[in-house]
Amino acid sequence: MDREEYRKKALEVDKLVQSGRYDEAIVLLRGLINSDLGDQDKAMMYVNIATIYDKMKMPRQAIGAYDQGIRFESSYNGHWILWKKAAYLEEIGENEESIKVLGSLLTNSRLKLTDQDKAVASVNIAIIYDKMNMPQQAIGAYDQGIRFESIYKGYWALWQKAAYLAKTGEKEGSITAFEGLLKNDTLKPDERAAIESNIATLKVT
Repeated sequence: MDREEYRKKALEVDKLVQSGRYDEAIVLLRGLINSDLGDQDKAMMYVNIATIYDKMKMPRQAIGAYDQGIRFESSYNGHWILWKKAAYLEEIGENEESIKVLGSLLTNSRLKLTDQDKAVASVNIAIIYDKMNMPQQAIGAYDQGIRFESIYKGYWALWQKAAYLAKTGEKEGSITAFEGLLKNDTLKPDERAAIESNIATLKVT
Protein backbone atom coordinates (compact mmCIF):
# COMPACT_ATOMS: atom_id res chain seq x y z
CA MET A 1 0.00 0.00 0.00
CA ASP A 2 1.46 3.37 -0.95
CA ARG A 3 1.52 6.23 1.55
CA GLU A 4 -1.13 8.26 -0.25
CA GLU A 5 -3.65 5.41 -0.09
CA TYR A 6 -2.72 4.87 3.55
CA ARG A 7 -3.27 8.57 4.28
CA LYS A 8 -6.70 8.53 2.64
CA LYS A 9 -7.82 5.49 4.61
CA ALA A 10 -6.54 7.04 7.83
CA LEU A 11 -8.61 10.16 7.11
CA GLU A 12 -11.63 7.97 6.42
CA VAL A 13 -11.16 6.23 9.77
CA ASP A 14 -11.00 9.61 11.49
CA LYS A 15 -14.26 10.72 9.84
CA LEU A 16 -16.00 7.51 10.85
CA VAL A 17 -14.88 7.92 14.46
CA GLN A 18 -15.93 11.57 14.52
CA SER A 19 -19.41 10.57 13.33
CA GLY A 20 -19.67 7.77 15.90
CA ARG A 21 -19.54 4.96 13.34
CA TYR A 22 -17.13 2.99 15.47
CA ASP A 23 -17.76 -0.50 14.11
CA GLU A 24 -17.10 0.65 10.56
CA ALA A 25 -13.90 2.38 11.68
CA ILE A 26 -12.68 -0.83 13.31
CA VAL A 27 -13.44 -2.84 10.15
CA LEU A 28 -11.42 -0.37 8.09
CA LEU A 29 -8.53 -0.46 10.58
CA ARG A 30 -8.48 -4.25 10.53
CA GLY A 31 -8.32 -4.09 6.75
CA LEU A 32 -5.23 -1.92 7.06
CA ILE A 33 -3.70 -4.42 9.49
CA ASN A 34 -4.26 -7.20 6.94
CA SER A 35 -2.49 -5.20 4.24
CA ASP A 36 1.23 -5.03 3.50
CA LEU A 37 1.88 -2.27 6.03
CA GLY A 38 4.94 -2.63 8.24
CA ASP A 39 4.74 -3.87 11.81
CA GLN A 40 5.09 -0.38 13.29
CA ASP A 41 2.09 0.89 11.32
CA LYS A 42 0.09 -2.21 12.24
CA ALA A 43 0.92 -1.71 15.89
CA MET A 44 -0.44 1.84 15.64
CA MET A 45 -3.64 0.56 14.02
CA TYR A 46 -4.24 -1.60 17.08
CA VAL A 47 -3.75 1.41 19.36
CA ASN A 48 -6.41 3.18 17.31
CA ILE A 49 -8.71 0.18 17.68
CA ALA A 50 -8.09 0.16 21.44
CA THR A 51 -9.00 3.84 21.61
CA ILE A 52 -12.23 3.21 19.72
CA TYR A 53 -13.18 0.30 21.98
CA ASP A 54 -12.63 2.58 24.96
CA LYS A 55 -15.05 5.10 23.41
CA MET A 56 -17.51 2.21 23.06
CA LYS A 57 -17.12 1.40 26.79
CA MET A 58 -15.62 -1.99 25.95
CA PRO A 59 -12.47 -2.17 28.12
CA ARG A 60 -11.78 -5.89 27.68
CA GLN A 61 -11.72 -5.49 23.91
CA ALA A 62 -9.55 -2.38 24.27
CA ILE A 63 -7.03 -4.30 26.36
CA GLY A 64 -7.05 -7.09 23.78
CA ALA A 65 -6.30 -4.56 21.04
CA TYR A 66 -3.41 -3.16 23.06
CA ASP A 67 -2.06 -6.70 23.46
CA GLN A 68 -2.25 -7.26 19.70
CA GLY A 69 -0.37 -4.01 19.16
CA ILE A 70 2.28 -5.06 21.68
CA ARG A 71 2.84 -8.28 19.74
CA PHE A 72 3.60 -6.29 16.59
CA GLU A 73 5.66 -3.81 18.57
CA SER A 74 7.81 -6.61 19.98
CA SER A 75 9.09 -7.36 16.46
CA TYR A 76 11.11 -4.15 16.56
CA ASN A 77 11.68 -4.09 20.35
CA GLY A 78 9.39 -1.10 20.82
CA HIS A 79 7.76 -0.23 24.12
CA TRP A 80 5.45 2.74 23.48
CA ILE A 81 2.29 0.60 23.46
CA LEU A 82 3.30 -1.04 26.73
CA TRP A 83 3.31 2.45 28.27
CA LYS A 84 -0.09 3.13 26.68
CA LYS A 85 -1.54 -0.10 28.05
CA ALA A 86 -0.18 0.58 31.53
CA ALA A 87 -1.75 4.06 31.52
CA TYR A 88 -5.07 2.68 30.26
CA LEU A 89 -5.17 -0.02 32.93
CA GLU A 90 -4.56 2.59 35.61
CA GLU A 91 -7.28 4.79 34.09
CA ILE A 92 -9.89 2.02 34.35
CA GLY A 93 -8.84 1.05 37.86
CA GLU A 94 -6.86 -2.08 37.00
CA ASN A 95 -4.01 -0.93 39.23
CA GLU A 96 -2.33 -4.26 39.89
CA GLU A 97 -2.31 -5.10 36.18
CA SER A 98 -0.90 -1.67 35.39
CA ILE A 99 1.95 -2.29 37.85
CA LYS A 100 2.67 -5.63 36.16
CA VAL A 101 2.97 -3.96 32.76
CA LEU A 102 5.22 -1.23 34.13
CA GLY A 103 7.29 -3.91 35.86
CA SER A 104 7.73 -5.71 32.55
CA LEU A 105 9.23 -2.52 31.13
CA LEU A 106 11.89 -2.71 33.83
CA THR A 107 12.70 -6.40 33.45
CA ASN A 108 12.64 -6.97 29.69
CA SER A 109 16.22 -6.35 28.58
CA ARG A 110 15.27 -6.53 24.89
CA LEU A 111 13.39 -3.24 25.17
CA LYS A 112 16.57 -1.28 25.86
CA LEU A 113 14.92 1.36 28.02
CA THR A 114 17.11 4.22 29.12
CA ASP A 115 17.77 4.70 32.82
CA GLN A 116 15.54 7.76 32.63
CA ASP A 117 12.70 5.64 31.19
CA LYS A 118 13.19 3.17 34.05
CA ALA A 119 13.08 5.96 36.61
CA VAL A 120 9.79 7.20 35.11
CA ALA A 121 8.30 3.70 35.16
CA SER A 122 9.34 3.30 38.81
CA VAL A 123 7.72 6.60 39.80
CA ASN A 124 4.55 5.63 37.93
CA ILE A 125 4.49 2.41 39.94
CA ALA A 126 4.91 4.42 43.14
CA ILE A 127 1.99 6.68 42.22
CA ILE A 128 -0.23 3.65 41.66
CA TYR A 129 0.81 2.11 44.96
CA ASP A 130 -0.15 5.41 46.60
CA LYS A 131 -3.61 5.15 45.01
CA MET A 132 -3.85 1.63 46.44
CA ASN A 133 -2.94 2.96 49.91
CA MET A 134 0.26 0.90 50.03
CA PRO A 135 2.83 3.43 51.32
CA GLN A 136 5.74 1.07 51.91
CA GLN A 137 5.51 -0.29 48.38
CA ALA A 138 5.21 3.27 47.07
CA ILE A 139 8.38 4.33 48.89
CA GLY A 140 10.17 1.23 47.60
CA ALA A 141 9.22 2.13 44.03
CA TYR A 142 10.37 5.72 44.51
CA ASP A 143 13.69 4.42 45.84
CA GLN A 144 14.03 2.21 42.78
CA GLY A 145 13.49 5.24 40.56
CA ILE A 146 16.08 7.18 42.53
CA ARG A 147 18.63 4.42 41.95
CA PHE A 148 18.01 4.55 38.21
CA GLU A 149 18.23 8.34 38.03
CA SER A 150 21.42 8.47 40.09
CA ILE A 151 23.17 6.95 37.06
CA TYR A 152 22.58 10.09 35.03
CA LYS A 153 22.56 12.58 37.94
CA GLY A 154 18.81 13.09 37.72
CA TYR A 155 16.66 14.27 40.60
CA TRP A 156 13.01 14.05 39.51
CA ALA A 157 12.29 10.77 41.33
CA LEU A 158 13.88 12.05 44.54
CA TRP A 159 11.80 15.22 44.29
CA GLN A 160 8.67 13.12 43.80
CA LYS A 161 9.55 11.04 46.86
CA ALA A 162 10.16 14.15 48.96
CA ALA A 163 6.75 15.54 47.96
CA TYR A 164 5.09 12.18 48.66
CA LEU A 165 6.62 11.99 52.14
CA ALA A 166 5.45 15.54 52.88
CA LYS A 167 1.93 14.67 51.69
CA THR A 168 1.77 11.59 53.91
CA GLY A 169 2.99 13.44 57.01
CA GLU A 170 6.51 12.00 57.01
CA LYS A 171 7.99 15.43 57.67
CA GLU A 172 11.50 14.38 58.73
CA GLY A 173 11.82 11.97 55.83
CA SER A 174 10.66 14.66 53.43
CA ILE A 175 13.19 17.18 54.78
CA THR A 176 15.97 14.60 54.42
CA ALA A 177 14.94 13.91 50.82
CA PHE A 178 14.76 17.61 49.96
CA GLU A 179 18.16 18.18 51.56
CA GLY A 180 19.49 15.32 49.44
CA LEU A 181 18.24 17.19 46.37
CA LEU A 182 20.33 20.20 47.29
CA LYS A 183 23.47 18.09 46.82
CA ASN A 184 22.74 17.74 43.11
CA ASP A 185 24.92 20.23 41.25
CA THR A 186 22.71 20.15 38.14
CA LEU A 187 19.84 21.99 39.87
CA LYS A 188 18.76 25.27 38.35
CA PRO A 189 18.70 28.32 40.64
CA ASP A 190 14.89 28.50 40.71
CA GLU A 191 14.69 24.79 41.55
CA ARG A 192 17.17 25.20 44.36
CA ALA A 193 15.16 28.13 45.72
CA ALA A 194 11.93 26.07 45.57
CA ILE A 195 13.55 23.20 47.47
CA GLU A 196 14.91 25.53 50.15
CA SER A 197 11.44 27.03 50.48
CA ASN A 198 9.89 23.59 50.90
CA ILE A 199 12.42 22.71 53.59
CA ALA A 200 11.75 25.97 55.47
CA THR A 201 8.00 25.37 55.32
CA LEU A 202 8.33 21.80 56.61
CA LYS A 203 10.53 22.92 59.51
CA VAL A 204 7.96 25.41 60.81
CA THR A 205 4.84 23.28 60.39
